[in-house]
Amino acid sequence: MVGREARRGSCYHAAPMIVGWLTKHLELILIALTLAATIALLLLARKQERRETAAEKWRAKFDGAVGLVSKIHSAWLNLPTGQTNAYGFVFDLELRGRIESYLVSIGPSHPKAQPRLATREQLFTPEMRKTITDVLAAIEKFKR
Repeated sequence: MVGREARRGSCYHAAPMIVGWLTKHLELILIALTLAATIALLLLARKQERRETAAEKWRAKFDGAVGLVSKIHSAWLNLPTGQTNAYGFVFDLELRGRIESYLVSIGPSHPKAQPRLATREQLFTPEMRKTITDVLAAIEKFKR
């Protein structure tokens, strides 16, 4: 019996050491998880900032393109063959279709180019970005 009681006694003395060891390591694990979560939140905030900056940039480009299209739509050019509308001269048929789908509304009820409303999500679509870029490029080409 003496041997069994001695072994039992050593278990009672080891238990606090094991609990202490587990507590220490659990604290370290919690610190590591907290640090990982903080880093993830910082990375998410940076990504959101970049997205907001990009949205502002594309909003400005959208507004600029819409303003230029509106001016060109109502302008006339004097050519040797006669007078022609600048809108059809500066933009080809395919680009005019995209302009009227994404940037402005033109129709019998409103012969002037009326700006369309673009959501933040629409500004990130490849079609919208291509239309804006192509409009600005066509205007630059026309200026030369």
